[in-house]
Amino acid sequence: MALLDRIGAGVTLRRAASRVRSGPEQRAAGRPLGVKLELTFHCNLRCGFCYTDSPRQTLARTPDLDHEAWRRIVDEAIELGIIEAVVTGGEPLLQRELALELLERLDGAGVGVTLNTNGWFVDEAVADRLAALRGLTTQVSIDGASAAAHDRARGVPGSWRRAVRAVGLLLERGVRVHVPYVVTPDNQEHTAAFLELMWALGVPQVRLAPVIQIGAAARSGRWRVSRRPLDVLARDFERSHGGRMAVCVLNPAAAVAPLGDKVPASILVRPDGTARMESLNPFAFGNAARDGLAVCWERMARGWSDPQIQSWGSGLRDKDLHQAALVPYRDPDVDLTVTDGPNGMGNGGDPPVLPRMAEPPPGDPAADREYVRGLALERRYRL
Repeated sequence: MALLDRIGAGVTLRRAASRVRSGPEQRAAGRPLGVKLELTFHCNLRCGFCYTDSPRQTLARTPDLDHEAWRRIVDEAIELGIIEAVVTGGEPLLQRELALELLERLDGAGVGVTLNTNGWFVDEAVADRLAALRGLTTQVSIDGASAAAHDRARGVPGSWRRAVRAVGLLLERGVRVHVPYVVTPDNQEHTAAFLELMWALGVPQVRLAPVIQIGAAARSGRWRVSRRPLDVLARDFERSHGGRMAVCVLNPAAAVAPLGDKVPASILVRPDGTARMESLNPFAFGNAARDGLAVCWERMARGWSDPQIQSWGSGLRDKDLHQAALVPYRDPDVDLTVTDGPNGMGNGGDPPVLPRMAEPPPGDPAADREYVRGLALERRYRL
């Protein structure tokens, strides 16, 4: 399942996905039920735990697909009959007009849509356009009970006030708003105060999301948090507040294992068009902009149990995902359509071990420059 399933968005998609798993032999549906669109590699914030590693991609100025390519992908997704879509990034509202246009296209076709944003670019005009969408859920990330805590986590002063204001603007207009709270060792003890703050703001649902160590978070082992106290806190909060603000605690362990055994129900399109099954699986099945969604889905439906995926996913748990040979969003995707196996779907065996930073060969100035650039991009992000 795609990450949109794990974060709790899309009850309809989850129910439909369960139907493709009937019978003794699991197989993918004939078409995707959902699509997750990562519109851009880039973000205006600098979160040290960013699962898509957007700060590093922003520093590297990694190019995104052009707008026309995204329009073609969305139109094809609608033609394929998807029932749910997530528009995310990076920060999708860095591509403000494109993001709003695609949301409007999807909503107009009767697709349930979710927008993931840090809230920085949500002003009155954006809020008005979002309020006009019938099937929209907007997720605005807030990671602190105070501006100091949130801004420290997000790396940019003023980001907490922008996020809180965005939630207020959307709630004023009747937009369905959920607030994800990424729980880290730095903010876990302030979770109760955060819940009270969201209660006061009138948020209908908060998602407590312990960090999954992929992307930027995979560069350090410091991000682990205990889920059990969060479960107790959520249960007590809902009871004491009459259940009028839902508090969901996401389970990283359930999201991670068994990663090599997930039947695809949706398709993820990365900012360069790379087509993957989900956020937590680093194997690709072509490029949606070049090959088309239908072709990528056909490959995915045929090759989701490729031996390379099975080998990589066997025995993985969240505690060692960041130590795996291939970590999603930290390491390059492995495109199974370009390997030398039968039917172009991979040659089996263990996944390749990709070095974090290879030593350049002597006497190669271009490699020397790339080595220095890579070392710079490995550093912790700074404002």
